[in-house]
Amino acid sequence: MAVVANPSAEAWRWKNVKRKTDKDDALKLAKLAALEQVSAVHVPVAERRQYRLGVKYRKTLVNRITRVQNHIRALFDHQGISIPGLPQALKP
Repeated sequence: MAVVANPSAEAWRWKNVKRKTDKDDALKLAKLAALEQVSAVHVPVAERRQYRLGVKYRKTLVNRITRVQNHIRALFDHQGISIPGLPQALKP
């Protein structure tokens, strides 16, 4: 079983260390796991992660649409054409 370790846990903190490498991290993580001192973090179920990805992607698309609409509005403004509202064809 895989465990996602909480790097903010007190046992994981590095104090007075001159060198910090991936190798050192792996060794410390292995020691903490052997002593059962690794505190895990919550990982949402796959369905929840997929839902969040969908919400994030939707936000990206909405931002792209807004950017294009603003670009079109700027082109009209640059040509001296005033549009009080966005044309219906450009609304999502």
